Amino acid sequence: MDLKTLDLLPDQTRIDSEKIQQTIKEIPTLELAKLLNVAESTAKNYKRGAHRITLEQLRKLKIETEPRIGLEASNKYLELPERIPITKDLLWLIGFWKGDSDDSDTRIGVCNIEDKIIKKSYEILSGLVGKNNVSFEAETPENFKGRLLTEKSRIKKQRKQVCYTVRVYRKLFRLFFLNLVNKIENQIDVLPKELKMAFVSGFIDAEGSVNKKRKAIVIYQKDKKILILVKKLLDDSGIKSGQIVKDHDDFHLEILKGKNNENLMKFSKNSYLQSSRKKEKIYVLLFPH
Repeated sequence: MDLKTLDLLPDQTRIDSEKIQQTIKEIPTLELAKLLNVAESTAKNYKRGAHRITLEQLRKLKIETEPRIGLEASNKYLELPERIPITKDLLWLIGFWKGDSDDSDTRIGVCNIEDKIIKKSYEILSGLVGKNNVSFEAETPENFKGRLLTEKSRIKKQRKQVCYTVRVYRKLFRLFFLNLVNKIENQIDVLPKELKMAFVSGFIDAEGSVNKKRKAIVIYQKDKKILILVKKLLDDSGIKSGQIVKDHDDFHLEILKGKNNENLMKFSKNSYLQSSRKKEKIYVLLFPH
């Protein structure tokens, strides 16, 4: 199961490949101008490579290719896979990002204090867009003296411990990723159980906590809609959860232990949690010392 990358990009994305350029050169200038609905002089510029055609124009030419891509206003290119496999890693990252949501007009990314989570995020994003396009940075307390996972760091006085950020500072990738998330969410109901649980696990890695007093995993979120989705995905996977409850400014949802720990055991067996800390706390709930 996968998605075609070109279906996830805006129409004005610039397209570049040797195959496209060769095909354009072989099309008579007047015919090319008519196909692309441009002036003859502009068509000549396309033929000699002075301009790159857009994705919208590529569809008019009906050329199948594996292009490099970039925004119309940018001379930089990104190289993305021709197709995006829908995997547990991808669903986990989307779930984690939905909870963490480190987003702005110019970037997509995540931040976390756990080594394993941040390494996993870096690995998945690098697989999509290449390591050279992924920023990996540490934010450290003022007097931090320990070792870091990355050479790039900056001091943040309000930090009490190291927090890592993994980000892609490319507007095009942000648009691509948002479209990818939207596409996945629109078809998540029909995905296999293991992919649904990967999404839930990512969200819990970002927004969940293991509450020893309540003997439950508690998931907090300001947006009730995402908790409704998480609850449905848990139900689809045969894992019971409580009612969504308003708690001050947040809503929360609980995954309880269940009779003889059966419910929490089932979650633990089917989850794709990456947080070592949370997995250890769940183990303690199930098998108290």
